[in-house]
Amino acid sequence: ANVARFFSGVWESLGDGVDGVVHVLTAVRIPLSLGGSCVYVAGDFTEARDRRGAQPAGGLARWCVGDPEGGIRFKGRDLAEYWEAVHMPAGVASVRAIAAQK
Repeated sequence: ANVARFFSGVWESLGDGVDGVVHVLTAVRIPLSLGGSCVYVAGDFTEARDRRGAQPAGGLARWCVGDPEGGIRFKGRDLAEYWEAVHMPAGVASVRAIAAQK
C-alpha cells in the first residue's frame, strides 16, 4: 500500500495505496460544501489503486474524501474515497525534477 492514515485509533491504507515509494505527503482540508478533504502524495510510483482499480498517477496523486463527480455525499451516506492523478506542471518531467529545483 505504501501510504496509510491513522483514523479513530487505527492505521488503515488509503484504498489499495500506490505501487511504489511515497516521499512526500500533505493533507488539505476543503470545506465540506466544496467536497471534503484530500491527501496529496508524491514519490516513485506510477499508479494509485482504489475500489475502481488502478488509476494512472505518474508520481503525483491525491486521495480524496468527497464525490469524484464534484457533488456532495454526506447526509445519511458515506462519503466516497478515491485516488486522482495530479498532473505535473508544464515542462516538469517528474516529482524528482521539482525536488531538484529546491
